[in-house]
Amino acid sequence: MTELQARLAGARRVIVEPRPDEAARATELFGRVAGVAGVAAGEASRLVVTLAAGTSADDVREDIFRAAVAGGLTLRELRLETPSLEEIFGRATADDGASVA
Repeated sequence: MTELQARLAGARRVIVEPRPDEAARATELFGRVAGVAGVAAGEASRLVVTLAAGTSADDVREDIFRAAVAGGLTLRELRLETPSLEEIFGRATADDGASVA
């Protein structure tokens, strides 16, 4: 992926929904997974796991699943979220303060 493609695509994220009573523990466990840049609360009881640059989403999903199993967590959802075409277009056309000559 070129630098431009990476910048326009933005951070890929993994959406994880543990049981609500396990969210705090899941946040802690998933934050320790290699390739994870951060874990934040999302909509409902979902967690948004942001991937570090250069990290393979497939590998991280497997590692998140393994961390959940090792921690005795129940997952209701685990999926990769990629930016929509509309979001990518918005980033490409947004005024980032750079002037065009």
